[in-house]
This record gives sequence, C-alpha cells and structure tokens, in this order.
Amino acid sequence: MKQDDLILCAFRYCLGRMSYIVSSMAEHLEEHWTEINPHIQKLIIEEIKWSIERDAAGMACDIAQWESLLKYVASQEANVCSDRNDSTPMDG
Repeated sequence: MKQDDLILCAFRYCLGRMSYIVSSMAEHLEEHWTEINPHIQKLIIEEIKWSIERDAAGMACDIAQWESLLKYVASQEANVCSDRNDSTPMDG
C-alpha cells in the first residue's frame, strides 16, 4: 500500500471521530502536507468541507481542528500563488 493511501485511510478513520486522534491527524497532515499527492490533498479538503457542512465532523473541538487545517492549506496555496506571481518577469 502506498503512503498516500495509508494517509487517506487514516484520515477517513479520524474524520468524524470524537477523540484525541483528530488533533493528531490534523497536525500530521499539516506537517506533511507538501509530501501528499495533490489528488489526495483535494479529497481530504473536499471531505472535510463536506463533513463540516453536514455536521458530521465531530464535536466543536474536532471541527476547530479541521477548520484550522483548512486555513493552513489555504495559506499554503496562497503562498504558492504569491511565489508564482513574484517570479513572473515584469514588462519593461
């Protein structure tokens, strides 16, 4: 089994749990986000949003962990876009 498959399986196990494992998983995903396949990243983001919208992401403290991860991911994506724009040559 590939590492990304293991991460996705573990994430799906944690999503909706009311346990310490939620914060552990959210922290792990944040620490290793850039190492995760973009397709898996997209699935994780979509599934977190879907679960929060349907009140299936756990208790308030768990939802806060998932929302924090979403904010981190959004900030990383913004940094990548900013870096791309900064490296674009300016017209003279």
